[in-house]
Amino acid sequence: MTHRQWLTINDSGAQQAETLYVQAWALAHFCLFADDGRYARPFIQFITLASQGAHPGKAFVEAFGITDVPAFEHRWRRYVLAMSPDVSKEELLEISRSHRAAGSTLKPQTLLYFPQGWKDRGIGNPVRVTVIPKNPKLPPDVVAFGPRYTIRLLWTFDDDGRPQQEFIYE
Repeated sequence: MTHRQWLTINDSGAQQAETLYVQAWALAHFCLFADDGRYARPFIQFITLASQGAHPGKAFVEAFGITDVPAFEHRWRRYVLAMSPDVSKEELLEISRSHRAAGSTLKPQTLLYFPQGWKDRGIGNPVRVTVIPKNPKLPPDVVAFGPRYTIRLLWTFDDDGRPQQEFIYE
């Protein structure tokens, strides 16, 4: 797709542009990370060939050495449907605040959480989240174990005694 074609789709059909973006992201993620990066080198070769003006279909077959494109697409779809999304900062804050409001105990609790929109669509897997109360005057810390990284929401007091939060990605 040329830059001009992309701009035309983006200007005239926001939903179509969003769908194309998500599909491209999912394909790139699959190629770079599935099966321990099995498709990473061919994917980079495909991008290189396409950027040099090669026909995308021919560049794909040449780079990946695949003639059974439907079988490849099937593996990609299975991979995407099995993915778990990472939890957003806003979701961690909501989990922390809702546990504080519910008056949860001072014991850590582990739960399975479906990030926004995933459970409704019936796709993906839940993310394991641990809620760790430390101080009754602060919301509990929250640790979410996502597929790409672990994100921690830590609560402390600033120098003036006001609650402050810190997000740490590991």
